[in-house]
Amino acid sequence: MVPTLKFTDRETQLVFDNLIRITKSSLTDKQFKTLELVETLPDRKATKLDKELRERIGCSQSTVWNILRSLRSLKLIEYNKNTSKVELTLSGELIRKHIQEEDRSKNGI
Repeated sequence: MVPTLKFTDRETQLVFDNLIRITKSSLTDKQFKTLELVETLPDRKATKLDKELRERIGCSQSTVWNILRSLRSLKLIEYNKNTSKVELTLSGELIRKHIQEEDRSKNGI
């Protein structure tokens, strides 16, 4: 059995900030753009998402599927078998929002 760790609020924030930094440094621009599109596209069914991503990101079908597989292995997206949709996980949502807000503040928006 894995022991439960207890963190103070400050420690929790430090861990979160470090995870964001690690994730941000390991994601490519196309992977991050995919996270944004998965969140914002109205129809996220896998086959339609594939076509939309190829058009918007400008890459091949195999590249799109490699991006989706890599994001799924990082637990940033998941495939909902009931709806056939690709969805952001809670981690994916948090990382996307945090990086987007960080970029906005850097650009003075």
